[in-house]
Amino acid sequence: MIDRKPVILIDRFNIFNHLTILVKKMEIITTIKGKIQPSKVDKFKEGYEKLKTLTLPEGMKSFYLLQDGNDPDAYIIVASMENEEALQKMQRSKATPVFDLFMNMEAEPVPKVFKVMDHHVIR
Repeated sequence: MIDRKPVILIDRFNIFNHLTILVKKMEIITTIKGKIQPSKVDKFKEGYEKLKTLTLPEGMKSFYLLQDGNDPDAYIIVASMENEEALQKMQRSKATPVFDLFMNMEAEPVPKVFKVMDHHVIR
């Protein structure tokens, strides 16, 4: 009698598609940084408070206002997007209230985009 072991065939195309789906669902962090003149900080913070009353773009999970610990004139708004598709959709919409906030303060906004490689929540 011949001993037959089951043969497992791996469909490389399906594995590739699965990995592609995982990559597309990777969380994205965006930052916009700019230097705010001390005389405009209160107006900038008021503008940020108004941002919180707007309807968030679809796929935006949260956003934060940070002040650079080494440069008190530098402010950063960090946004968490569900995935790259949500970021692209927001970019195509031409709605840029965060970018506009910095521009209205005569700051030169510097945007950056980061892919989240790992996320660990401490409870």
